Amino acid sequence: MILRQAFSPVRRMSHFGVCLAIALTGSSPAMAIGQENRISLEGEWMVTSDDQAIPKPVEVPSSLEDAWQVEYDGKSVWRKTIPGIDVAEDQRLILHFQAVATKATVWIDDQLVGHHLGGWTPFEFDITEFVTANADKKSWELKVEVDELVGHNTQGFLPIITHHFGGIWQPVWLEVVPATRIDSSAVLDRGDPFANSVHFSVPIIGPSNGKSETLRVSWRPWQGEPAGEWDILGDLPRKNLDGAAAALAFEGQFEIPNAIGWSPANPQLYEARFDLMETDSDGAGSHLDSATVRFGFASCTNEDKSLLWNGKPLIVRGVLNWGYALPRIAPSLDEESMRNEIRFAQERGFNLMKFCLWIPPKRYLELCDEMGMLAWVEYPTWHPQLDKQHRAGLFREYEEFFRFDRNHPSVALRSLTCETGPSADIEVIRELYDLGKSMIPGAMIEDDSSWIEWNRVHDFYDDHPYGNNHTWVDTLARLNQYIEGRKQLPLVLGEAIAADTWTMNNPFAKASPMRKSAHEPWSFEAGKIWVAARVAQAKSKGRVVSEERLYRD
Repeated sequence: MILRQAFSPVRRMSHFGVCLAIALTGSSPAMAIGQENRISLEGEWMVTSDDQAIPKPVEVPSSLEDAWQVEYDGKSVWRKTIPGIDVAEDQRLILHFQAVATKATVWIDDQLVGHHLGGWTPFEFDITEFVTANADKKSWELKVEVDELVGHNTQGFLPIITHHFGGIWQPVWLEVVPATRIDSSAVLDRGDPFANSVHFSVPIIGPSNGKSETLRVSWRPWQGEPAGEWDILGDLPRKNLDGAAAALAFEGQFEIPNAIGWSPANPQLYEARFDLMETDSDGAGSHLDSATVRFGFASCTNEDKSLLWNGKPLIVRGVLNWGYALPRIAPSLDEESMRNEIRFAQERGFNLMKFCLWIPPKRYLELCDEMGMLAWVEYPTWHPQLDKQHRAGLFREYEEFFRFDRNHPSVALRSLTCETGPSADIEVIRELYDLGKSMIPGAMIEDDSSWIEWNRVHDFYDDHPYGNNHTWVDTLARLNQYIEGRKQLPLVLGEAIAADTWTMNNPFAKASPMRKSAHEPWSFEAGKIWVAARVAQAKSKGRVVSEERLYRD
């Protein structure tokens, strides 16, 4: 065992982590510690909106569209009474939101707490001062103004072509934490499969109070559940900062002899536990805080035109997941639905799921880790404004995206945007690419999942060849010819149709048309209407296309 430590400002880094494409659908991460000190704020909130002045009850978590009015696209105000909470001098009270779409402005008793922009990632506020200033009060009113911000850069794809969703759509809670604590949201923990070593960075929030802090590091295997006792490696010292608030991290590495690499065939996971200890001048010690992080030994790299997983060739068979799960408008938070989707894809021979232009709930990525499903995360920007004018906001959101998914060994590939093309400022794209590389060492990133000619800053080639069965041979020849004259990198098709199947003459389809919903799914009758419309459209342009040709295509 080797345990090394280096002090430096917090650097946000982590896991490495591949697609053809078809279509599927989407709990929240359990924070590592302190759940006994949590107060859930799920349940009934009272909501008003631009066109609804009388408060109506809405269950949190949910989107306003799912709970109320599917066509709604505006601002709403969500209110809930929170109980009085005793907070000791050496504690802080944290208000945590797992995700709010899209801009959240938070008040307590009409005192502004803060803002957050972005509908996919967690955020929190320290509200200690707001409640301790009136410690004798038995309750406070929590108010959250939610602006859906239709058209925002990171809204994704489906909110553009169908109903936009907004609201407090993932869980919310209060948590009492130590004043000096581990910043669990920013812990980095990644395993190097070639050296059996684990690299970590554990940021600390809060003062040192004139005492010395150490970080105790432990690990154990995890395979469906914790396996075995913790192997305690040792303690790292923290500098005495004379009570000043510090954004410093414990950083180091340790070895796990004979570590087993994570792969779809064998999704072996490990847990690292970080215990923050405090020691006073006479040597007496006490436990301040803990954080537990799961990780795996995983590396996705390239060798010329081949993808390698932990140094061995990887063939990707991917399925495209758009995030919406009927009948909901927002992605599902139901764990069993997520498990079923992964299992459904695996039973049909797929080894990767591309989360197309949305950020899945944390539990979905955890299940990919547990069940052995590779993930391709495509960040939710479709036809966005990736330019210098929006650079600051983009960097804030992408930093949250990278931190959110970087510890997951299943995440193999990442796309900064989709089908954006030359309108994206090349300098901004390069800076976002560099940011991802710095926060996630070894990550495989591309600038734009689109058409092969549009790739500019990338670790692999991508294309979206929406063709038909008989076009595949020519398509692959064209793509390979393009690569031959350029840098040799793997080709992964970010969106494609592997084969078309039609249900026009399928008796089951006739007998069981999909029910109507906000998404207007394709039914047997809708298919016939579509075919007739295509024939008429061709005729209007002086061309002849028969139904038989459409079936053949």
